[in-house]
Amino acid sequence: MTWTGDTDDVTGKTTWTSGQQSVAVASPTVAGYTPDQASVTFTVPATSVTAPTAKTATVTYTANGQSTTLSYVDDITGATVGMPTTLTGATNSTTGWTAVVPTGYVLADGQAAVGSYTFAATGNTPIVVHLTHGESHGTATTSRTITYVVAGNATQAPAAVTQTVQWRTTTDLVTGATVATPQGNFAGVTTPYLPATTRDGAQTSWQPDVANVAGMQLTAQTGMPTNPADVTVTYRPYAQVDTNDPHVWTKHQVGPAVYAEQYVVNFVTTTGKVVGTTQLVGNAGNQFGVTAPTGYHFVDKAAGTVTLPASNTAAINILVAADSVDNDGTKTPGGDDDNTTHHLPSTGDNTTTTGAGTQGKGTATDATRTVPTAAWTLPTTGSTNHSLPATGGRSLPQTGDQQNAWAILGVGLLTATLGLFGIKRRRDTER
Repeated sequence: MTWTGDTDDVTGKTTWTSGQQSVAVASPTVAGYTPDQASVTFTVPATSVTAPTAKTATVTYTANGQSTTLSYVDDITGATVGMPTTLTGATNSTTGWTAVVPTGYVLADGQAAVGSYTFAATGNTPIVVHLTHGESHGTATTSRTITYVVAGNATQAPAAVTQTVQWRTTTDLVTGATVATPQGNFAGVTTPYLPATTRDGAQTSWQPDVANVAGMQLTAQTGMPTNPADVTVTYRPYAQVDTNDPHVWTKHQVGPAVYAEQYVVNFVTTTGKVVGTTQLVGNAGNQFGVTAPTGYHFVDKAAGTVTLPASNTAAINILVAADSVDNDGTKTPGGDDDNTTHHLPSTGDNTTTTGAGTQGKGTATDATRTVPTAAWTLPTTGSTNHSLPATGGRSLPQTGDQQNAWAILGVGLLTATLGLFGIKRRRDTER
């Protein structure tokens, strides 16, 4: 404000005159704060005999109230879950927060459970807490029972086989969904052999309706695992011999044939020399354990288990090497043969020959071994030695030859007190 002073020369007094009697000063804006006075107004008299002095005023600013929200997000679904919380404070003030995790959830990796927040003058962003689904872990057990039954309860059936598989379970605590992971599988089970029985002079051989109960390959699944269906294997009579009153049975009375194939296994060195042989009787897919000949070992350790192929027309060749002999005379598996490149001899029919044959890759030598082609013999009562037919030895007579052929078979059955083990019918087109 501007004042004008007028001094009396006689009295020496000065009179002050103001150019304006009032002036207003607006309070400046401060973001996030509010002044206690929007403006300050100063007033003065029009004239004054007192010299003017400066005037002051104080404006006080108060921080504005601020707020934000604390919310929760499911990182799996992206949805907002739980109840959000409002946090309040003032501009430039700091407040702390603690996450309240909804039921079934857990904090996501890297997510803090507590924290602090400083409020800005404007635009306070929400606090987002990231969550994921909680899980519970457990175990479960499933079982499969294979029960063996003899038709008519004619004899004692083999004991039932119960298989079990353990599972690990993981349950989502939000959705309740369970995933079960198996820790094994149900193995296949070969049906036990049921010996022939004799009652009232009649000897009965038994045939199961399922030769091998298939295994089950299990995989992870949604939901709790349940037991697979149990299996019942029924033995039924497929042949009878009257030991007291022998008579001829026709092939129509014998019933379905049960048979197996005969396979030749050769143990062959890397030079093509056959150092041993054995025979296996079974069907394609059956597994047998074999042992290397004395003084030899398998080049491939897994070769001790043989899985029968679909055809038995060719010999099964297994590569072996001679055991090494230490200075003290101790035999040690392995030797020079273990580090050579091995070539199996070629497989031909189910017979290996020797004599003038040349040694070398693809040619088997050593002693002659010819698969027998004679028909099999049937087991006697109580016998456990069952000789099955060699390859090519299962021809049955045609219609015109039935009576004579089966008469001879009936005499053979009586003589050996045989229980029929199995006959595979094959039509011989040459007859």
